[in-house]
Amino acid sequence: MRIDPADTLIGYPIVAIRDLLRKLVFDRAWVQQALKVDGAEADRVLRELGEARLICPLERPGAAGKWETTPDGTRLANASTLPSISREQADQIMKTFMARVQDVRTQDKYLYEVGEVVLFGSYLTDAPEVNDIDLIVRLRMKERFNAGYGEALAEKVRACQAQGKTFALARNWFDYLQGEAMGYLKATSEYVSFHRQDTLALIVKADQRRGLAKTGTPSKVIYRAAPPVPVAARPRQGQPPAKAT
Repeated sequence: MRIDPADTLIGYPIVAIRDLLRKLVFDRAWVQQALKVDGAEADRVLRELGEARLICPLERPGAAGKWETTPDGTRLANASTLPSISREQADQIMKTFMARVQDVRTQDKYLYEVGEVVLFGSYLTDAPEVNDIDLIVRLRMKERFNAGYGEALAEKVRACQAQGKTFALARNWFDYLQGEAMGYLKATSEYVSFHRQDTLALIVKADQRRGLAKTGTPSKVIYRAAPPVPVAARPRQGQPPAKAT
């Protein structure tokens, strides 16, 4: 999705609203902080963003007062101010992106690899120009690290700490390790937009709320890693693989 930085939305520069929505899940306090407004104005912004179907109340226990982006809101959050590009240029970007998928798979510095890539949006159409390349990227732990993951993780943690990186909670290390792979993939191009894992389901849900007869948006799995080898089928260390019968 492309936006014109000169445009406005609900009385604010559209880029400011885009940046606000990039938090994906937020409350009134975030609106006050992001737009530097008081509580009454934050309430107006939330109300009008809801009326524009860019946000909706977060449906989760204990989430009173929190909002999340709708599919349209997420698209705006990922919007670019860059000009459209030709399909040939988009093809070259995708070629580079897929090469990076293989880099992540083969380089041991990444403990996670790409399990699946789903494409949707303008690049999936026949349009001669593309606004951006909309992808859902799902990671998985590398199979070769499954058995010795603790050792591989400890080595990675030591290397990060030597560079001054440290986290208080264990889950922050997992977020960092996944983000390391995703960051390398995202650096392919500014035209590559990563979306939430549940984006396609959210689009269907939003269309149902609107009472549309046809729900959802076309999508295509453009990459899927080979399934892991079952543990029982793996040869023991020093033992050759069993011959096919």
